[in-house]
Amino acid sequence: MSGLTSATLVGVPLAAWLGQHLGCRSAFVLDSAIAAVACVLICRGVPDVPAAHGASPLRELGALARTQVGLTLGIGAIGFGGMFAVLSDIKPLLTAARGWAAWRSPPAGAGRPPARSACCRPSAGS
Repeated sequence: MSGLTSATLVGVPLAAWLGQHLGCRSAFVLDSAIAAVACVLICRGVPDVPAAHGASPLRELGALARTQVGLTLGIGAIGFGGMFAVLSDIKPLLTAARGWAAWRSPPAGAGRPPARSACCRPSAGS
């Protein structure tokens, strides 16, 4: 789960910066390039090992019946759900409606300079 945390803390500000300075499609181009590199590295680095005798997808899914696995997945889902709620719902509310600077809203603001973009500035009437 640490990979998703790192990707969110580094990737979200980077994608936001790219979108603001180079257009919104530049973030998707970067994502596509990272995915292509990952596919190549996986094909090169993962050995071709035959499956163990008796291995099957249904047997692997049987692990979901264990309490420890269910609790771990539940904790991860709740934790990352909360982080995505901050990124998608709460942060725009705080920056646009309340006038907070984007850098004051962690985790998406981690590493950003304390400056607002044009879309986050409060309107003249508010």
